[in-house]
Amino acid sequence: EMCIRDSSGSYPALFLSSFKPVKVLKGTLALGSKSVIFRRFLVSFQFMLTIALIIGTIVVNRQLHFIKNQKLGFNKEQVLCLKLQGNLNEKLDIFKSELRKNPQVMDVSGVSQPPSRIKRSTIISEWEGRDSDDQFLIYLMSADHDFLHTMEIDMGEGRYFARELKTDTSEGIIVNEAAVRAMGMQSPLGKKIFDNRIIGVVKDFHFYSLHSKIGPLAIYFDPRKIEQLLVRVNTTKLDKTINDIETVWNKLVPEFPLQYTFLDDQIDNMYRAEQRVEKIINIFSFLALLIACLGLFGLASYTAEQRTKEVGIRKVLGASASGIVLLLSKEFTRYVLIANLIAWPTAYLVLNKWLQNFAYHINLSWWFFIVAGVLALAIAML
Repeated sequence: EMCIRDSSGSYPALFLSSFKPVKVLKGTLALGSKSVIFRRFLVSFQFMLTIALIIGTIVVNRQLHFIKNQKLGFNKEQVLCLKLQGNLNEKLDIFKSELRKNPQVMDVSGVSQPPSRIKRSTIISEWEGRDSDDQFLIYLMSADHDFLHTMEIDMGEGRYFARELKTDTSEGIIVNEAAVRAMGMQSPLGKKIFDNRIIGVVKDFHFYSLHSKIGPLAIYFDPRKIEQLLVRVNTTKLDKTINDIETVWNKLVPEFPLQYTFLDDQIDNMYRAEQRVEKIINIFSFLALLIACLGLFGLASYTAEQRTKEVGIRKVLGASASGIVLLLSKEFTRYVLIANLIAWPTAYLVLNKWLQNFAYHINLSWWFFIVAGVLALAIAML
């Protein structure tokens, strides 16, 4: 954009300084063909950049919309994430019981990490039925009995940790579908990994950003690893609900302030870089379009001035104003069409590479390019 602005400003300055004062005053000034060619090239280049940026705006907007509406495999709405402080981990059952007395609290679960930001992992190289030297990275998460219900995650097969079966929490483990595929298991239930028996398989859910594919995951039960509390609440009386939660918190750990975030905000924060890109590209698109239109307006004004006599003759012969405008517009339409032919493949290569940063992304549709081209042409004609 800076290059365009510099070239748009420096060229007229150099161009006007080359005029001969005597010829200007006499009105005999004639412009050379090189000047006109350069003007046309500059306008075409500006529109090429504008069209490419418009396509970029559409693609970035569609990708962010795709991210926001992508099914994550769990319900991210209305969930408060509380970071446990002090010895609250030891009083977790009391804390959860007190919170459930609040009619605005729908469910509560203790986890080692939020379901959207599971970072702990290890290399697994041994499991029952392993018939090769394969090994892979598996993510680990500790969760209590209420995690599945609180986050509304579906089971693929088997069962989740049951309170009435003590062996589930001491010997059982849950894996996701990606882990089953990685281990090549046909019938995972009852198979042994990490000295635990697989009692259930949860359906895959996105426990990281959409930049990465869903990886293998194992969920085990270890109260000592619980560091976060997920509280699903009714948002109709949110301020009062948070105050009620804080009151219970202060009774148990008064020396620590309540710290909480919303799960959906945590997920949105993963895409801050993309949101900044969207804002920047919107601003640059507007500026590039404005500069291109100013350049086109100047070129159109100059052409109309040069063809004043021709326009007069055509008017005398009965040509309408719209017909004359159409006649003069044909030349400028070519510049925009040429700009499209250059901008489309350029934008495709850049945006396709940008989309490869996401394991899950939209496809570059042909209508993105058509809309940008038609929009630029309509603005140019206007």
